[in-house]
Amino acid sequence: MALLYAYSFDEASGNILDASGNGRDTVFGGSLSRSASGHTSKGITQTSPAADSAGPSITGLQTANCTLMGWVFRTDNSVIGWFGEIKSGGSGNRGILLGLSGNVGFRCRNSGGTPQTPSVAQPAINGWWHVAGTWDGANVKLFINGTQVASTALTGTPHTSGTGSHLMDTLGAETILDDVRYYDTALDAATITTLMGTPVSSGASFSGNVALSGSGTLTNAGTPAVTGSRALSGNGTLANAGSPAVSGSRSLSGAGTLAAAGSPAVARTAALTGSGTLTGIATVTTAGSAALSGAGSLTATGTPGHTGTAGLSGAGSLTAAGQPMLPGNLSLSGGGLLLLSHGDNYAGAINLAGAGALASSGTPATLGTLSLVGSGSLAATGAPAHRGVAQFSGNGTLAKAGSHGPAVQPVLTATNTPSSGLTPNPKPHLVPSNAPSSQLEVSHGV
Repeated sequence: MALLYAYSFDEASGNILDASGNGRDTVFGGSLSRSASGHTSKGITQTSPAADSAGPSITGLQTANCTLMGWVFRTDNSVIGWFGEIKSGGSGNRGILLGLSGNVGFRCRNSGGTPQTPSVAQPAINGWWHVAGTWDGANVKLFINGTQVASTALTGTPHTSGTGSHLMDTLGAETILDDVRYYDTALDAATITTLMGTPVSSGASFSGNVALSGSGTLTNAGTPAVTGSRALSGNGTLANAGSPAVSGSRSLSGAGTLAAAGSPAVARTAALTGSGTLTGIATVTTAGSAALSGAGSLTATGTPGHTGTAGLSGAGSLTAAGQPMLPGNLSLSGGGLLLLSHGDNYAGAINLAGAGALASSGTPATLGTLSLVGSGSLAATGAPAHRGVAQFSGNGTLAKAGSHGPAVQPVLTATNTPSSGLTPNPKPHLVPSNAPSSQLEVSHGV
């Protein structure tokens, strides 16, 4: 389904802009006149009933299947005219015909010159109503307010010797149009009903679900508002560019990148399943959970604020770089690296299960628990202040390097002999699960 043109008629001045992105702008002039009383905002009308207006270029519009639709307001149903008309000489090949004996119809003409115009009586005057016409190569159908009201058989290929088009044709000031669309597909009643409740807009406001299955790119660019769910299944990229507000869920299944670029606020859940990267770049606020299952990287760079849980299951890296405030939990299950670097203030638990490294480097303030289960190293380097518990179970190294104040009282738990040089003041309490292989030397001065 491709939208070939769409007009909101909301311009303050200048030409009528095509919101479909296809560049089928229409010249505003001649008999056309803007109305402040459109269906959703502004509308379009005519100053004279005995005149044709300009229309979009017909190149690419004479498709085998089609849907033409729009909102209509009339003060006199006896005035005869068209909208969205494609013409061949003096005959209409396609278009909504209003006012013929008080009826409304959708006319289509096949390549043999045979026209068909299913029609019904027009709704009452002085009220807005929605009309749509479709042709699927077999039947021409007419819909009023989303309900099919007439149908006529018409087979064959479409008439393609059109010479021009008219947005409005002799409808005069008795008719106002709004939100006119043209598709290359014969839409069904459900889709027409959805579209009639969706004003034509060139903005980027999103309140539903967007899903892409397969390879490609699913992107919101500019400053959209995304309040629903965005999902990508397969290979490709799921991205928000600019400064969007994402208040729903964003998920990527498969290989690729799930990214929030610029300064977005991600208030819900960002999840990546498979191989790839889950990143927050620049100034990211993650108020929910950030989870990565599989191999790859889970990263918050710059100056993020992390108030929930960041978890990595599998091999890879879980990193908070810069100066984040982390009052939640960081956990890594499997082999890899769990790292807090530079000047981090961390008030929760930092946990690593498996082989790898759990480290706080720079000058962090760690108020909670540091724990490592398995083989590897648990280290706080630089000049951190650690006021909680540091625990290590398995083979490797449990170390505090740099300069610590006398208030640092870690509890060291190991199944093997911890590394030398652990000299907090006052003396630490050592709780081994097995007898240590040698006497632990404890000195003062760190």
